[in-house]
Amino acid sequence: MTKWPHRPGFSAWEHFGLGILGFAIALVSVAIVERSGMLDRFEFLHQDVLFLSHGHRVADRIAVVLITDDDYKELFSSTSPLRPAEVRDVIGAAARSGAKVIAIDLDTSSWTSSERRAAFSASRGPGFTARLVWARTGSFNDANGLFRPDSLEGLGEAECSGVPAVVSDSSHVIRWYRLFAHQETTHAILPGMAIVIDWLDRNKGAGCYPPDVADGDEYRFINFEGGGASFFHVPARGLLGASRGTVWPIYNPLSKKIVLIGGAFSAARDKRETPGGMLDGVDILANSVISVRERVLPIDSWVTVLVDVLFDLTVLFITFFYPSWRIVLVSSLCFPIVLLISSLVVYSAWGYFLGVVPVVCSLWLNRLIEPRVHRCLRVLRRR
Repeated sequence: MTKWPHRPGFSAWEHFGLGILGFAIALVSVAIVERSGMLDRFEFLHQDVLFLSHGHRVADRIAVVLITDDDYKELFSSTSPLRPAEVRDVIGAAARSGAKVIAIDLDTSSWTSSERRAAFSASRGPGFTARLVWARTGSFNDANGLFRPDSLEGLGEAECSGVPAVVSDSSHVIRWYRLFAHQETTHAILPGMAIVIDWLDRNKGAGCYPPDVADGDEYRFINFEGGGASFFHVPARGLLGASRGTVWPIYNPLSKKIVLIGGAFSAARDKRETPGGMLDGVDILANSVISVRERVLPIDSWVTVLVDVLFDLTVLFITFFYPSWRIVLVSSLCFPIVLLISSLVVYSAWGYFLGVVPVVCSLWLNRLIEPRVHRCLRVLRRR
């Protein structure tokens, strides 16, 4: 058998054959570990680095009306659930300000039909007609993942609702928003609140959500680029006071925008951990709405495998012509850096998230396996 002079003791077929065998063992091993979730924390760390490597964003199409601790005490008399009359007044103030879509990220499941009708009437008047989106609260069945929605009495045909559900990782960090959920008894499609809000913003007079909402994945990554987008915030009492003035209806930060109304008071207990730090639930919803258009797209697993194969073959070629242990060490350290830079370029240019942790683990594991495979072959030859 012809020996390759740059790889003493091994032919080209033996070198690449044994290398591919080691690579296959490493790939399968890493795939098993990845399925178990043991690499998730490293994957999410990589994603967070990509997010935080970008500058802070300002989202000018969304404004947030916060019910603060002072509002909760002075306006709502520290009463939970929040009193419908005061919530109606806040909705009316946002509508008079020229809001295009008003989303109420509050629990209104205890409201009567007349209370909801009064809130709807407050959103309509001379020169303003805002679309309302109500949060459809409820709970998920842990056994089957189906949603048990609370009732929304008096919901009219011109009003919409959505499930304000987000999904956290094993460390309880919020990372995904739901596009839809299945109702537990009827299995009907209940759209996610972020999808409904974005759809109404883009489609005047259309239905509440896109007809193909359930054709894709049930949830998607929230784009926390730059630690999360910045939005215009105004406290509820501040909005009520300003909306009664003469200047505010002509020029104000809420005109022709999506307005989200949510609680930031302590009793709401709605602060959650995100890659950008602790955020109120309404700010997480705002980032979810932004993410409907500014998607973080996961790359298919076969693409990750293809990248793994290409890098491993490159390493095999390098170690075939330059078998020095120094070259092996340098390539083992350099390729992960190249992968990280590649993932940053792919994300920045096209918004795709290329998970490089499995590839790096496979490359390093193969570097441990390949010398031992060669050693075993030498032992077998001596026998």
